Amino acid sequence: LLFIAFDRVVVPRYAGRAEEREPDPIGERGTVVIAGIGRFGQIVNRLLTASGVRTVVLDRHVAQIENMRRIEMKSYFGDATRPDLLRTAGLDEAALFVVAIDEPDQAVELVHHVRRRHPHVRVLARAFDRGHEFRLREAGAHHTVRETYYSALSLGGGALRALGTHPFKVEQLKATFEAAEDEVRDELFGAWQHRSEGERMSADYRALFLQLNRALVEAMQHDRDDRHTRAERGWTPPPKGYVDDLEADA
Repeated sequence: LLFIAFDRVVVPRYAGRAEEREPDPIGERGTVVIAGIGRFGQIVNRLLTASGVRTVVLDRHVAQIENMRRIEMKSYFGDATRPDLLRTAGLDEAALFVVAIDEPDQAVELVHHVRRRHPHVRVLARAFDRGHEFRLREAGAHHTVRETYYSALSLGGGALRALGTHPFKVEQLKATFEAAEDEVRDELFGAWQHRSEGERMSADYRALFLQLNRALVEAMQHDRDDRHTRAERGWTPPPKGYVDDLEADA
């Protein structure tokens, strides 16, 4: 009973007081400002900093900030939805703003605010699902990514390999899937925008989505062995005898 009381009464009060503290002072500037250093934001930050890009990271969860500092990942305590804190973080001088906070509604509001008050900054945002992605686009985000999309695509590729599909063919199928999605993304967004108030899925949206699935099945079953797309050229394997030709030239 004491442990239960501690978890339900003491811990929430302590956490509440901790997160009411003043934001950390920010004495640096970066090319990219990142809102949120959770499981998604930290990967974006690590990729950028490892590539030599200077970032300023904000997060309003004290425990998460402390965890990042233990692994020497610099981030600042502060609520990125506060306009004054965004200015302090140097958003006026930044080129990109990455929205990776865990609250979907606040993420949409944040994108809308930044696009209105900082029009020179390109906004990239994490979406939780397709509906959230459309809301972020409507708010003005330049680029959005559904957090589960590429991980699901990768796992689907792993499933195909486990079933005996050749790795090269798997990459072809994944590229085909992504191209089919991209082809109708704007149309789906347009249909979503014209839905009736309170309606989650209009008849036009449903028809387009079914069309996407039919086109996807047709494309995936089509023989593409000799039809490499531009996107595939980066990982297309060398032709047979490539190594022998190199040895002969040597």
